[in-house]
Amino acid sequence: MSTGPSSSCAACNFNAFKTGLHDEAAETNLLRPFLQNNEPPLEPQARELQSSIHARTSDIEALDSYIVSLQQTLNEAIELRKKCRRHIAKARTIFSPMRSIPDDILGLIFDRVYKATCNSVQLFTDQEPWTLAQVCRRWRTQAFGICTLWNDIFFDMSTIRNMDSTTLAMLLRLLLRRSREADLNLTFDNLEAGDAPQMHLLTRLLQPHSHRMASLDLRGDAIDYMMEALSGCPYPRLRSLDINFGDYLECFPDMVPDTRGLITTFQYCQQLRNVALSGVPTNFIVPWELLATLEIDAAGIWIIPKATSMVSLQVSTVMSLENDQEDLVPLTTLAHLENLKLTDSEPLPDGILPPPFFFLSRIHAPSLTTLTVELEAMGAVTMPDFPPLPPTLVNLGVIGNMIFGRVKPNTTPTIIRFLERVHGHVKTLYLEGHMVRALASAWDDNPLLFPAITKLRLRWARAFAEEGIRLRRAVMAREVLRESGVIIVPLEEIRVYRGWYRGQDTRTEFYSTREKEPDVWRTALPHSQLNIEFMDYEAEHEF
Repeated sequence: MSTGPSSSCAACNFNAFKTGLHDEAAETNLLRPFLQNNEPPLEPQARELQSSIHARTSDIEALDSYIVSLQQTLNEAIELRKKCRRHIAKARTIFSPMRSIPDDILGLIFDRVYKATCNSVQLFTDQEPWTLAQVCRRWRTQAFGICTLWNDIFFDMSTIRNMDSTTLAMLLRLLLRRSREADLNLTFDNLEAGDAPQMHLLTRLLQPHSHRMASLDLRGDAIDYMMEALSGCPYPRLRSLDINFGDYLECFPDMVPDTRGLITTFQYCQQLRNVALSGVPTNFIVPWELLATLEIDAAGIWIIPKATSMVSLQVSTVMSLENDQEDLVPLTTLAHLENLKLTDSEPLPDGILPPPFFFLSRIHAPSLTTLTVELEAMGAVTMPDFPPLPPTLVNLGVIGNMIFGRVKPNTTPTIIRFLERVHGHVKTLYLEGHMVRALASAWDDNPLLFPAITKLRLRWARAFAEEGIRLRRAVMAREVLRESGVIIVPLEEIRVYRGWYRGQDTRTEFYSTREKEPDVWRTALPHSQLNIEFMDYEAEHEF
């Protein structure tokens, strides 16, 4: 309850004090005669002046005392004001809409916000969604009642290995109990050989719930132990599997675990739709028939005889087959495949066929819409015959990890021959590095290449600038041909992405190119409606 102003407040005391001060007018009259001349005061006048000085000194002491008192009162008032504001803020929270939201709506908010910000729960109680259960009894009840807050579990072994087994077991049991019968999505990261005790404890607790596992993600250099511990369990709901053997393939190829355990454990999971296998040894045949997406990264050409229902396939290889082994890979028809990405990460000598080209000669994909091929430096090769690429292929990406400087003399002709094989219906073309130069060279000789292209995506601003003259000349030649009646779709957009590394595009080079090149193109092509955009290096290309 407010007490109102005090009857003996500092301000009132100060007003009373002011009325008791000496008469300022009288003191002014006392000083005036002496200020008009330079004569010393007489003895009576001197006594009167001394008395005035003494009185004013006493007043200063009194004023200092009042100032201290007033300052203390002011500080107390400021602190009281802060307390009042804090009270108001707390009181207003009582009227927060969150208090009146029905429980079912509150639960939906928890679920949506959590999934949008966290995606998975870890075994640390200072993170979401544990913190939701610590706000109040109502929130705790709601959080415990939403099983989807607790079913995506992330096991970071780099931190779990420092936890005692009692705490680890208690927290995992809590998560399994709160997730009830919801699908379990499990991720194990940073698995190492020294984590065997923790892995044994975790798998022992998880085995009775294997029938609930819908997604399993294993990453690290000691996955074989985890796979062995999980073998023998049913996985009727498993739809997503991601296994990454870490750096073993590259550093210790002889120590990579045998994939027979992988096949034995998961080969009968007929609900599997999405599989990613990174660092898996060679000679592994994909056993699943109903896959929708597959990513494989390993040391060989992969045979995919069963998974004919795939919509998306990504294959990364670091070794090619010998010439006498190529006939061992049969032609496979993937009738539903829409997105295909083929990656080669090793420079190849002359005469060795890049694995992506070999793959294209072994896959028939009549529904393909997007093809991305990533190539390292290569020499002269004989281009194999590809099965006919469908008219649905409208997005093509050719990525070159090669430097933009000098390359092998036969590299550009090989790339051009590949572009000539796939160009017919492409509408959006994405090129990186030396591939920009290859396109400029191809258009020099044949401006009719890619007659349907409307959007051109290029990475390295430096490559775009250095090949700008030839690219502009090609665009002008295509316009002349189009006006003469040749069926060529006009180019509508060029989007330039900054290079991934400083050796490709420095920040200064990128912004300088972005500043200058559009004006150069507008000057050279004054009647063109071509739009040129520049994207910083963080942006992924879009088809």
